[in-house]
Amino acid sequence: MTERVADIIQSPHNPLIKRIRSLGNRKTRYAERAFVLEGMRAFSAAVGAEIEPEAVFLADDAAAHLFELASPYTPRVISRRLFDQVMETESPQGIAAIFSMPASPLPDAGDQLIVVLDGIGDPGNLGTIIRTAAAAGADGVVLGPGCVDPFNAKAVRAAMGALFAIPVWEHSSVTESWLVDACPARLLADGAGEVRYDAAVWQGGVAVIVGSEAHGAPAGGRSLATAHIRIPLTRRVESLNASIAAGILLFEAQRQRSVA
Repeated sequence: MTERVADIIQSPHNPLIKRIRSLGNRKTRYAERAFVLEGMRAFSAAVGAEIEPEAVFLADDAAAHLFELASPYTPRVISRRLFDQVMETESPQGIAAIFSMPASPLPDAGDQLIVVLDGIGDPGNLGTIIRTAAAAGADGVVLGPGCVDPFNAKAVRAAMGALFAIPVWEHSSVTESWLVDACPARLLADGAGEVRYDAAVWQGGVAVIVGSEAHGAPAGGRSLATAHIRIPLTRRVESLNASIAAGILLFEAQRQRSVA
């Protein structure tokens, strides 16, 4: 393996290291439409979707067992010390890559199942919801105001490659107009909702709106809603984590839609 890779990068002034660091800045990410993805499962999912990375890099102590996975893309090897410094996730696994941000146009209106997230500020929650939405067969995710950047390193890792499996759109007036047309039923997760989640009708064009656990959906999400739905809770538990609530709702939607 050592004969097939370049010298180990150890300098923080190396151009690749500077590029990785620059993409830790949200403004730079969106200006260049590129982001850093870290972790074996996320990397495998991305290349499994036939997405070509701009650059692939390995930590030197992981290069021997990860080289086969990365070898089609001529990986660069970075010292573990430097690799850990430039990665923004905890306990990085030793493989990372730079990818272009996926771009997905809004589809024609139809029987869409769309997840609308409002005020989800925790990157782990956001990434987990995107991964869950993809697993449950949703057609896309709309990020409303107050949501963390989905290309934040922690969100990317939590999504585990799902950013390449499901479209993610930023909220805009155009997106909102499309959503209203595509999803006549827009169901807001609300602990005080008048309809049980499993009594709601999930067929046809449906959007499920999920806000943060602490504050619920802000006014924007509430104004979009055509109904408020609740997940019954027991033992005086006041609320569920947003990603857990989203999973329950999405798999109920999948259940109903699969037997429709």
